Amino acid sequence: MAPNIPGSGGVTHAFQVQPVLPIGPFKAFPIVQLIKMTIPFPVLPAPVNQAGMGDLQVFDLLSFKQSWGRWGFGPALVFPTASDTALGAGKWQAGPAVGLIYTGIKNLTAGAIVQNPVSYAGSPNRHNVNNMLITPTFTFNLEMVGS
Repeated sequence: MAPNIPGSGGVTHAFQVQPVLPIGPFKAFPIVQLIKMTIPFPVLPAPVNQAGMGDLQVFDLLSFKQSWGRWGFGPALVFPTASDTALGAGKWQAGPAVGLIYTGIKNLTAGAIVQNPVSYAGSPNRHNVNNMLITPTFTFNLEMVGS
């Protein structure tokens, strides 16, 4: 999440690294846990002219299989790890995350992850944060012909 830069003379760009780590299921804990980290590297235009690491975002979902697909819930966390004050919110944030994936139609996967991290601590000189993040997904796999 790159902050809004009032009066900037260009477009904000962000390269993001987003590893996803599925854990389980295990015999003692038969639920799949899905952890996703987002490490942003924003580049802000003039007059700020800053580039570096932004705030680290993490969600951790417990995922449950259903006949129609999967759903899950867990925490969404944001850590103030920005390398410069212009590149992040400067606030610790936490809130709910919910995911839903529909796989009931052959070759189709559709769904979304919804997160709502809200600031609870951090620099008193920075604005409070309440972000609703919706990440949709849609995949249709074509069948191989003649293989």
